[in-house]
Amino acid sequence: MRRPIFGVFLAALTFYLLTLAPTVLWGDDAELQRRAYLLDLGAGVRGHPLYIVWAHVFTRLPIGDVAFRVNFCSAVSATAGVVLVYALLRRRVGTGAAMAGAGALAVSQAYWMHAVRAEVYSGYLALFALSLYAGVGWLEGRKPAWLGLCAFALSLAGSVHLLALTALPALIYLFGVSLARDRDWRAVACGLGGFLLGALPLALFLSPAGWTELAGQLTATARGGLELQPGRWGADALLGAGYLLYQFPLTLPLAAAG
Repeated sequence: MRRPIFGVFLAALTFYLLTLAPTVLWGDDAELQRRAYLLDLGAGVRGHPLYIVWAHVFTRLPIGDVAFRVNFCSAVSATAGVVLVYALLRRRVGTGAAMAGAGALAVSQAYWMHAVRAEVYSGYLALFALSLYAGVGWLEGRKPAWLGLCAFALSLAGSVHLLALTALPALIYLFGVSLARDRDWRAVACGLGGFLLGALPLALFLSPAGWTELAGQLTATARGGLELQPGRWGADALLGAGYLLYQFPLTLPLAAAG
């Protein structure tokens, strides 16, 4: 699998480099480019602290201007996400199908858009893909360290974007599986240890005011999850299906058939 996965990496990175934004952008992109260059971590929990640190590393590269380097950070992160998705799919299907799936993600409108500009989502999705890869590895009966890696990647993703909070129920489910299926307390310990280790950057970067803000975000997320609106389920399902079809017009029918 090494040669195909290298080909996926090279193809994705080349594609994003050819379509990469060449310099400074506007709005949030410009703000992120500025903050990455200055290593400005003072925007609280919604300031994406780990992303700022990661992008700051790229501002030190001797290529292009500073803004281009931050855009390049997104391209590298998005490429890592595509490779991880390919590796995950390759566990379940053949090489060709895995390449098709990873390729569909790489050129989907939302993923591609965030891969070629200064945005936080590519880094977040790369960590999320790593969490999925490790979580599936754990469910396949691999060593407890896989659950630790899954929890670590998901927790670390929270330092990039709080969207990671929405996956916490899935992580809790994996902990429950490890106990109900195997009574494997060692795996749970690895998972908890990985989660705490992944949360360490957020703990280091946040001020006391940032922790207060995080508590508010957690509360709002919990309340939002309980505000079910049965009358909108049909409309939301259609909207979601339409969005998926817009992102994956060629491969979604194949996925449904499969």
